[in-house]
Amino acid sequence: MAKVLQLVLYPGERRPDPPPLAVDLTSFFLLGIGAWVVALIVTLIRWRAGDIPATSAWTCIAGIVLGLAALTWVRLNRPVARRAEPTS
Repeated sequence: MAKVLQLVLYPGERRPDPPPLAVDLTSFFLLGIGAWVVALIVTLIRWRAGDIPATSAWTCIAGIVLGLAALTWVRLNRPVARRAEPTS
């Protein structure tokens, strides 16, 4: 608890923030979309069998749509440093 109090009283003495991690969000969102597709297939099979209501399938569809929206956002908002730079 002493360290927390020291940080509150003397915020200038804390260590600098670490650099941000380089994360491949495209792979992350593709993995999530794939998981929703698998869940949709299982849900449709169970719905046809009469085990669960059809609203469960809509939940999976919403997950896929949101994943595609996130994937589009990632592709449109790439950092400028990663884009191809003109060679001189």
